[in-house]
Amino acid sequence: MCKAGVIPEPESHSGDAAAGGDSESLAQMPNLGLDHRPCAVCGDPIPEIRRQMQPHAVTCSPSCSKEHGAGAGPDAAPAQPAFAHAQGFDDLGRRLQALRRQDLHRTRRILEGPQGREALVGGRRLLNFCSNDYLGLAGDARIAAAFKRGIDRWGTGAGASHLICGHSAAHEELERALADFVGRPRALLYGSGYAANLGAINALMSVGDHVFQDRLNHASLLDGGWISRAECIWFAHRDSADLERRLAEREASPARKLIVSDGTFSMDGDQCRLQEIVALAKRHKAWIMIDDAHGMGVHGPNGLGLVDPARYSTRDVPVLVGTLGKAFGAAGAFVAGEEALIETLIQRSRNYIFTTAMPSALAAATLESLKIVRAEHWRRERL
Repeated sequence: MCKAGVIPEPESHSGDAAAGGDSESLAQMPNLGLDHRPCAVCGDPIPEIRRQMQPHAVTCSPSCSKEHGAGAGPDAAPAQPAFAHAQGFDDLGRRLQALRRQDLHRTRRILEGPQGREALVGGRRLLNFCSNDYLGLAGDARIAAAFKRGIDRWGTGAGASHLICGHSAAHEELERALADFVGRPRALLYGSGYAANLGAINALMSVGDHVFQDRLNHASLLDGGWISRAECIWFAHRDSADLERRLAEREASPARKLIVSDGTFSMDGDQCRLQEIVALAKRHKAWIMIDDAHGMGVHGPNGLGLVDPARYSTRDVPVLVGTLGKAFGAAGAFVAGEEALIETLIQRSRNYIFTTAMPSALAAATLESLKIVRAEHWRRERL
């Protein structure tokens, strides 16, 4: 039994790989919070999750220090600890003011109506250019009607996690329909895309393993890599040659290797070079995980996204993640793959095990959304 507040030592997939100080409690680590220290090598900001997991890190990623030798060589002076919260909680206001001065302070717009091409904000009707409601389904009357029928049958809440008594026939039907949609044996529902990405990577990877990430991956993918405590290696955006070089550097490692990428990158709309990644993964005995949150429903035949089952099997892309809150106009996410993958996530994915299931009524509404996505091709043609 582990002590309260201490994260248990994770399982290692590489024999007797040393965990070093990895058993240290997150509660005992200094929280670097809003400290935006730059990488000592490339000048990029050090990701917050890396600063939390490795408070003394001076580079943005392990590969950056290994490649350039900054602060990583045997003769390098140890980095000085940076305790950004030496004043306790008394500096919250000052830090917020600093964010405002730098135009980094986030604010929330308050919408006064449903999502759509136009949004009502502050009594003004504005053109909406910033929504992920790609197919215009978030306010669709048919999905809303299915939601209402679902509430009448199932109520408003699931009441428990999937593994206790929160998994309903509506959840089961949606998982089967999603698996059929993407052409995979099984699918597993999560509460959000962020939860699905963290949960999948953390369940599959551990100390001694290697996670290869496109440098422009979504934050949830990057955070999933750091939280798993595997070695996180960034490769240049959509650069297969750089990925191959980094895979070759770890060719002798017997540990698991996972290549992780967005399918469609949300900020620029470009897509990963999946065919090249598949070839590299086979050559280097690695698995691939694709998060197609912004491609599913939008690209490909019937909105299948980048990972078309007619072209890529589960051998090519073992882990596929899709979200239901963007093109599908609902909420939640899923991971799809082989039986062994899904059962592993059910047994080991903390983001699945220790959270309340999505409302069954939402699952019923998403089933209606899935039918519309598959049938109404004109929505994709108008994008």
